[in-house]
Amino acid sequence: MFELKHLKTLSSLSRTHSLANTARELSMTHSALSHQIRDLENKIGCSLFERKSMPINFSVKGKILLELAEQVLPLASKAEQSLLSNGLMLLRMSVECHACFQWLVPAIKAFKSTTGPDFEIDFISETIYSSEQALLQKQAEIVFTSDALDNPNLVYEQIGEFEMVLVMSPQHELVQKSFITPPDLLGQTLLTYPVDSQKLDVFRLFLQPAGINPKQCRKVSENNVLVQMVAADMGVAALPYWAVSHYQQQGLVITRPLTETGMIRKLYGAFRAEDGTDDNLQRFIQMSKEQFGRL
Repeated sequence: MFELKHLKTLSSLSRTHSLANTARELSMTHSALSHQIRDLENKIGCSLFERKSMPINFSVKGKILLELAEQVLPLASKAEQSLLSNGLMLLRMSVECHACFQWLVPAIKAFKSTTGPDFEIDFISETIYSSEQALLQKQAEIVFTSDALDNPNLVYEQIGEFEMVLVMSPQHELVQKSFITPPDLLGQTLLTYPVDSQKLDVFRLFLQPAGINPKQCRKVSENNVLVQMVAADMGVAALPYWAVSHYQQQGLVITRPLTETGMIRKLYGAFRAEDGTDDNLQRFIQMSKEQFGRL
């Protein structure tokens, strides 16, 4: 009975209160606008508004269509933006490293400044899904992880490299060592993030291969709190160097390499291969690389 153009016309009339202004706003001639209105009135069997009222006084059926316009036009506009967009309009991510937020938040801010208000970014809990499950089950569009899995359906784009170090207070006994070996942690309290030990490099790649377990493990959710506990000599922690470098510069903590050669890890942005050509996803990955490189 009516088309989207009719709803746009009524919405414009409601704002401008003038046929002349509506015709100008919609880039129509006055004759074409009048013909469109008469055509719609013939279809609904009554006038849409009083012709000589100021401001325009809509009829009952005119008000019904105007209310419909107020509901439909925003939805139509959002759908149009999504269809014309060169990429995803929702970017859900999972972060396996809590300290990632030190560079990830600036990356998100930089990315959001280049997108429209309808673009959304959300986080999913890393405790619910593994990296692979989150992506393959389409619960996330990107996962930041240091583990690259062998799966042809997934792509692992390297964001950068980082070194895992042992963090301790300046008064700690291990400060005297030039590097840390697994037996050094036998009598220590190890502070970690509240995730499974198999997701923590210090266990999986450092302690377990040597058959070593620390005296005690304490899980701490917040990175800042964890570092403050280390500074207070309440334990030691294995963290990316970039996550604690500014604390070390302030003299609050001391870091030492894990093993003589150090533990160098790669950080990846993982995504589904089918999304590899998505402009928004690739732009966000590029901005993540730039922010990570500034650490």
